[in-house]
Amino acid sequence: MIGAAGLAPGVSVYALKTFQATFGGNTGATNMNSANAIDFARYNYNVDVINNSWSTTTDNAIISALSRARTLGRSGKGIVVVQSVGNDFANSIAFPSNQPDVVAVGAITSVGDRSPYSNKGTGISVVAPSSIVANSGTYCSGDGVPTASVTSNSSCYGQGLAAGYVRFGGTSAAAPQVAAVAAMVLARNPNLTSTQVRDRIRANADSWGPVNEVGYGKVNAYLAVVGRLAVAISGNTLVQPGVVTRTCSASGGEDPKSFRWYLSYSSDEASLFDTGVTSQAFSQTINSGESFLTRCVVTSGLQVVYAQKAMIAQ
Repeated sequence: MIGAAGLAPGVSVYALKTFQATFGGNTGATNMNSANAIDFARYNYNVDVINNSWSTTTDNAIISALSRARTLGRSGKGIVVVQSVGNDFANSIAFPSNQPDVVAVGAITSVGDRSPYSNKGTGISVVAPSSIVANSGTYCSGDGVPTASVTSNSSCYGQGLAAGYVRFGGTSAAAPQVAAVAAMVLARNPNLTSTQVRDRIRANADSWGPVNEVGYGKVNAYLAVVGRLAVAISGNTLVQPGVVTRTCSASGGEDPKSFRWYLSYSSDEASLFDTGVTSQAFSQTINSGESFLTRCVVTSGLQVVYAQKAMIAQ
């Protein structure tokens, strides 16, 4: 598509039509249509991720279809279902974003505030950028996510975007960004279950505000894919005089990882100096009564994390 870029390059995208023309020229989707689309995506296309930028009334057919997606999809590992939480200014998230294992996505503005229309409540997984416009009847204005227009609504043009493009808002615009993150996670870790993908997206989100408004925080695509880097130094603080070896361990993040050690002849962090040691292990001679502060700095891709531990000779 000219002028557009996807968050998950290389994926195959299937669009299933659930909305249909109704009396009076309006459009609507029956709950059975939505349930059938979920089953169709699982059975006919064997998809890994489903994005649902819609909400409806609680319905058993949809609940059953989501259950089949979770238990039968991806050879039993489960399809990752990403669902918008709704644009109702409500204090509870809409159905079916409140269902088990669903990645429920709310919306924030370009400056990071929760979009006022984005539903609050228990069950939100993460939030993603969308539009500051609040149910104005059109999402053509504001700071929403630009997308290619599928209508001939000329009133949407001429607002800083080329003809054929509009600003797409609502939690409906936030959810597909997270669906793309789920696709990237599975591209790197194809054996994860749907629950593990959901939990990985949640655990690696950036802390962003109250849980009932933003869930686990703002989605972080990079950390969701590579994992948050964790660093630790082994060994006790109290040691016997002599040569003491510290080992630095790192988990998560990208490989290869680089290590660098810093040392202070006291517990003062301000006096730390670079030892020049770039391996996982570091050895230091310590005499009775001496104390040192050791710090291991690990660089992994875009992440730089450190751990430190004192050594005090008994």
